[in-house]
Amino acid sequence: CRHPGRVGGCPACHLLQSLVGNSLREIQNEIEKLLIYVGERKSITIEDVNAVVGMSKEYNIFELQKYLGQRNLSKSLEIGTRMLDSGENLVGMIVMLTRYFQKVWLVPELRREASSDFQLASTLGVSPYFVKEYVAAALAFNEAGLYDCFNALLEADTTLKSTSTDPKLILTLLIHRF
Repeated sequence: CRHPGRVGGCPACHLLQSLVGNSLREIQNEIEKLLIYVGERKSITIEDVNAVVGMSKEYNIFELQKYLGQRNLSKSLEIGTRMLDSGENLVGMIVMLTRYFQKVWLVPELRREASSDFQLASTLGVSPYFVKEYVAAALAFNEAGLYDCFNALLEADTTLKSTSTDPKLILTLLIHRF
């Protein structure tokens, strides 16, 4: 770690945890790959984590959230489609996107109350590494736009659970509504 003892922890460590999750076995496997990758160097950087872990985790919910927050339609569609192609469950994706937009919804109010990005990250329950993405998404969506996102998520969930419509079609329509 390049920043031992840093308040809020190491950004590379936060990124690793957000990409891999909380499985100690998976974290251990990715750390072993990182150690081989960095060789004799004494620290692991965000760039290292992205290069080693990110290349196998390029199409995940966090990347989809990021590009939806940027309102990047083409990249969002690409990631979402690849996630479904790799076996991701659309219901789980909708749940995660709902949580994401709930946090984006809270950003303006919490930002007024927070004394720092670390406090904002803590209150939102996200890594400090991702605070700027949430703030940017909050700026990209006004209140009415976020309300529309929640309606779109609800409609997609209802359609998915009540019809035999192709999940790729539901996801495509959902992403276009953002």
